[in-house]
Amino acid sequence: MFHRDNINGLNLKEKQLCLTFDDGPGIHTLPIALFLNQLNIRATFFVVGKYAANNIDVLVKLKELGHIVANHTFEHPDMPYYCSVNGDVQDQIIRTNSVISPYVNSELIYFRTPYGKWSAEVADELNGNLRSSMNMCGPIHWEIPGIDCHYWNIGKTVEQALEAYLMEINKQGKGIVVMHDEIADMDIVKPKNKTYDLIKVLIPELINLGYQFVGLDEIEGFQKRESQLNTFYIKTKQNQWLSLNENYLHASSSKNNTEFKFLEQSNGKIVIKTYNDKLLAVNESSLNEVVTSSMINQFSLFDYIPVRHNGFMLRSYNGNYLNIETNDGSRLMANAQFMRQATVFNFISVHSKLERKVSITERIMLFKKAIRFVKSKIFSN
Repeated sequence: MFHRDNINGLNLKEKQLCLTFDDGPGIHTLPIALFLNQLNIRATFFVVGKYAANNIDVLVKLKELGHIVANHTFEHPDMPYYCSVNGDVQDQIIRTNSVISPYVNSELIYFRTPYGKWSAEVADELNGNLRSSMNMCGPIHWEIPGIDCHYWNIGKTVEQALEAYLMEINKQGKGIVVMHDEIADMDIVKPKNKTYDLIKVLIPELINLGYQFVGLDEIEGFQKRESQLNTFYIKTKQNQWLSLNENYLHASSSKNNTEFKFLEQSNGKIVIKTYNDKLLAVNESSLNEVVTSSMINQFSLFDYIPVRHNGFMLRSYNGNYLNIETNDGSRLMANAQFMRQATVFNFISVHSKLERKVSITERIMLFKKAIRFVKSKIFSN
């Protein structure tokens, strides 16, 4: 899930730095990654999806070297403005994740917004779709800003950039450092990029000054807190909670045993973990039943089908959709042959406990769409 405010001032100790690089991958990414690896330093590379898609070999190498591959949108837009003109901010996250997910080593995918520009409206829009918010952590901000690309743009030297970074790092004493292994949206600056040359003098100087380097995933307490943000309740339209009762799932008025986690898999599929780390699965011997399992296999993979306003449907291994069977104790089953029979679930973050309410205008629009669907079925027969 996304925070409504930037994440900065993380729990770093004095003289601890976290190196991050934006806008790649590009021609300087691998040299930077290799240089840092030789010094046993792990960095986070916030990659732009359109560049990452054409540099898969670089992503492979970043993963091999132990660096963190993270999301920096697909086309590098100003997210608050893009959202204000009805730009698809969810797509910016989803498309990039589809490229980088195989090269991410943890359940969390870190995110930094372009230019550091962010708003509560963007966070809410992204959190309204599980696909664009699932296991996301961000937006990651900084203490030491990325002035390198600006310096290259105005003709500053490596020595001048070195002086500026050292002054800011010594002033802060610790923090997340931003640099640019590529320039995302100013092609005229790309040939001027000297960030690789900069780190070859900056990093040894920082080591001599007693600074230590950690990865984003090494910051004390951070992983655990963010994992909790990605825990959800699942609710039906009848305001009931999906609850685990022994080996079966039921819709219940009680919130006991109702916490779930979603983990994205390949080909648009997800697995769903229960509060006790079991997995939802269709019964291997009776595919219409939904039970719990201890392993990820074809029976525990579900097609995730998003519906507006925090909604989703699930399709199981047998091709049927999941639905609440009211004739069987409100039990979750995989026996809905058609999408119109599927239960539309809503996810609600356990951390925020915020549930988006559908406005009257939206309800009217949904009603009109339903009428048009019925008419289309009548006149097509």
